[in-house]
Amino acid sequence: MTAGSVVFLFVLVLATGFFSLNVQRLVSYLRLGYDEDRTDHPLTRLKNVLVIGIAQKKIFRDPVAGPMHALIFWGFMVLTAGTVEIVIAGVFPRFSFALVTSESRAEGNSSTPMTRPSNNASPTAPMPIASARWFALGNPADGAIVTR
Repeated sequence: MTAGSVVFLFVLVLATGFFSLNVQRLVSYLRLGYDEDRTDHPLTRLKNVLVIGIAQKKIFRDPVAGPMHALIFWGFMVLTAGTVEIVIAGVFPRFSFALVTSESRAEGNSSTPMTRPSNNASPTAPMPIASARWFALGNPADGAIVTR
């Protein structure tokens, strides 16, 4: 590890400690309420997280603001993935998400551990486009594909 990585790791641990203290304080506020069992129907809850939370299905009810909101949301998801990569690379400088992209495997680099990609493409960049197309054309499983 380089000196810069050690300093970054120290700052990261310090920031995580302050974050943990704030989470502990907020959780203590939440515990003032009544207990409620939220472990029922785990598959339904997971489906709701994926369909409503990640895919933003309900937001598409508004034909103008819905797609704009969803694109902003998915853009922040891409930025979050990039931020996570940068934070991990701050501790392990050779780390990159390129290890899991098809480009690195197609080039034969899958056996080379922790290498930086030659391009700056994010592995999650096509996600908003594919999701927008999925909502615009429909779900293939439902037979709701709109043909042109």
